Amino acid sequence: MRRGGGGIRRLLYETRCPGYLFMGLLLGFWEVAALADLVDADFIPRITAIAVSCGELIRSGELPQHVARTLARTFQGYAWGILLGVAVGAASGLWRPVHALLGLTIEILRPMPVVATIPIGILFLGMGNRMNVFVVALATTWPIYVNTFQGVRRVGAELIDTGRIFGCHPPRNIFKIVLPAAMPFIVSGLRVSLAIGLIVAVISEMLVSGDGLGHFIVDTAQAFRVPEMYAGVIATAAVGYALNRTFLAVENRFMGWHKGFTAQRAA
Repeated sequence: MRRGGGGIRRLLYETRCPGYLFMGLLLGFWEVAALADLVDADFIPRITAIAVSCGELIRSGELPQHVARTLARTFQGYAWGILLGVAVGAASGLWRPVHALLGLTIEILRPMPVVATIPIGILFLGMGNRMNVFVVALATTWPIYVNTFQGVRRVGAELIDTGRIFGCHPPRNIFKIVLPAAMPFIVSGLRVSLAIGLIVAVISEMLVSGDGLGHFIVDTAQAFRVPEMYAGVIATAAVGYALNRTFLAVENRFMGWHKGFTAQRAA
């Protein structure tokens, strides 16, 4: 009996049944609260009304268009963040003179709220798509940089020396030894930065953009299209969830060796 009970609990955990059940209860409470006038339906409409608005927006193509624009900005900025974060993080971790040169500047810029750089971006890049991509790139660079730097610093000198014995010399050892050894840290930074990139993209669209999910949410709120506004918020949450699940699937596919190695060491 204990084994059977343990199997059921494991199945529930793996299929996320408790999470889906809790989410269903929350949505049901939302619907009942709006029907019973426990909340102001003008500001918190029924979840069914939001679902209907969401379906209409999807059928009309309006919501998918805004989602596509937000994702395009997110991925463009994210790509630049990966390039800059990995390059500067690896260089700083490998060569102390580089870290001595750039470390202070980076530590001053890194805690700065990215939203504060939007006026600077507008000044130099205007109010178009380039400014949105710039802000996303700036926001995603720092977590990748920090994780890459820490990962490279943790690569033991014995690994590099072993590579040299087998004829692996710079810059080849960077790509064959250092970066693969630091990859678990880099992947952690990539996952954090992906979520940050989406958040910053939506915020920048709220402030300066003519399309995208952020613009759609603000535009519908100002027009008092409340169900549509909530549909935009829910779409943003759904996109974030889908991106995270996709990233985890890719990580499990390509980083399975690391998880197996970690489990073997723990055992």
